[in-house]
Amino acid sequence: MIDIFVTVIDNYGDAGYTIRLASALQKTYQQKVRVITDYKKIFYDINDEIDFEILEIKDITNYRSSEKIVFMFQYFPNEDYIKIINKYSKICVTIDYFTPEKWAINSNNTMSYHHGLNIKNTFLVPGLYKETAGILNYSFFTSKIKGYHNVYMYTPEKVNFLNDPITLWGKKIKKENIKNMDISPQRIFDNYIYGAKYNWIRGEDSLQLALNSGIPFFWEAYKQKNQIHHLKVEAFLHFIKSFFEEEYLYNSYSLMIKYLNDYKIKQSIIQEYKNIDKNYNSLQKTFKKLKNYFQITSSLQENLIQKLEII
Repeated sequence: MIDIFVTVIDNYGDAGYTIRLASALQKTYQQKVRVITDYKKIFYDINDEIDFEILEIKDITNYRSSEKIVFMFQYFPNEDYIKIINKYSKICVTIDYFTPEKWAINSNNTMSYHHGLNIKNTFLVPGLYKETAGILNYSFFTSKIKGYHNVYMYTPEKVNFLNDPITLWGKKIKKENIKNMDISPQRIFDNYIYGAKYNWIRGEDSLQLALNSGIPFFWEAYKQKNQIHHLKVEAFLHFIKSFFEEEYLYNSYSLMIKYLNDYKIKQSIIQEYKNIDKNYNSLQKTFKKLKNYFQITSSLQENLIQKLEII
């Protein structure tokens, strides 16, 4: 059995990402999984087909750890749990947040240390490059739900310039061309991702789903103080540039990404979008190449299972 410890900060991102990873380990690698969290309810709110055990950390009594432990997003439980892990477990893996930055290459697959933890603990950093821990590649997609713009952003009002039909998740906006969506199971969200012409996505869980979809997408990174998130944005743009065949198209795409991430843009964003849409077939080739790249690159779950099976 594998115990996965996670605290939920971004409700849908942290829980959704953990559900995908746990499902991949259990269904692809036949590893029994137990998730231990501080927010059990949100897991069932966004996925009604969970078939692994979920424990609320405050309700646990007489805990005995599994031999294999995963700490999600560098979250560690309290000292009492660490003592039990030291007694019964044999190996730990700490998974960092995904980053498109190149520092992930040097930090990945190194030893991780936590006060009081006495067993081997490997640090994995999910990222875009082959030398990182890779991206999570697991969806609940069943069949495409056709749509034009599929929007799941922190600030969806930034795409108010769009006149074509919009499927909007999260925040609700009253506009004639917008269909506001309530919380839905992950399989429904995934079906919209795979059925859209464009995906406008945020954070990590939906980003990695989009990277594997082959569908053109635009990414709004999680905003950080002092515009630190711009480092991630620039790293992402640097990585994806080589997949574009036409520089003019990359330039328009880059400006759109920067606009979504609070750069000051002098150009007309409406005109840049028109340039992108006019060259949709070429853009689609770019994202199909991106999908192919990740299909032949080791995924996060593959790299994780290799570390856990060293026992």
